[in-house]
Amino acid sequence: SLFALGSIISPLIVAAFLVDYNSWWKPFFVALFGGAFLVAFAPLLFRIPFVGSNQKATHFKKEVFSKKVFWLILAGVLLYVGYEIGFTSWLSSFVFETKGIEMRYASVFPALLWTGIFIGRLLAGFFVDRLGYELSLLFMVSIAFVSFGAALLLSSPVTIGIAVVFAGFGFSGTFPTLQAILISTMKDGIGFAIGMFTVAASIGGAISNFFVGFLGHQFGMMAGVLFIMFLIFLEIVVVLLIIRLKAVVKDA
Repeated sequence: SLFALGSIISPLIVAAFLVDYNSWWKPFFVALFGGAFLVAFAPLLFRIPFVGSNQKATHFKKEVFSKKVFWLILAGVLLYVGYEIGFTSWLSSFVFETKGIEMRYASVFPALLWTGIFIGRLLAGFFVDRLGYELSLLFMVSIAFVSFGAALLLSSPVTIGIAVVFAGFGFSGTFPTLQAILISTMKDGIGFAIGMFTVAASIGGAISNFFVGFLGHQFGMMAGVLFIMFLIFLEIVVVLLIIRLKAVVKDA
């Protein structure tokens, strides 16, 4: 939620500085200042005592790799980070190029997306425990898919903004819920499994941004954004496979 809060504030700061095309360098300067401020706190991290296991990950690789749910979770987080980063990165360009919204206002739309993510992550604690991890995941990804589709079809800036907020709500619980399923499933080698989880997330973000940019350049921005929607559809398929696998394991 705190990560989402920062993502809400930053597009508003960009919009405040991005008054015209000649001001493009100002948001980068603000980001550089913020990064330098963060680095100043890095030495304090060395004062935190290390708490962890000294056991080598090789002892658990075979068990971790043998679990089908592990691979489904990796696929899920790869897809999720792919469409989250892809949509966040290209949302302003999309509404500017295809919806005709002025660039200064278009730059605010990522803040609307992350407002939905922020609200969703605050509320997730209330309904995830009641619905269970898998059903909560299906519920949120389905909301993301429908809201994303609505944002593509609508033309009014206000209604697009509302759809984007709901899409953010649908995005909100996917990453932490997938991580929770992973932790609850793995008995041993959880550190190694979480490491692989993070690697898959990084790969998803890199691949998605490349393909959205490539498709947008070749066929127009709408094609790139439709690729993001396709990733959300694949996420629904992965979640259904996780639910099916969990049901089979429970029956066994």
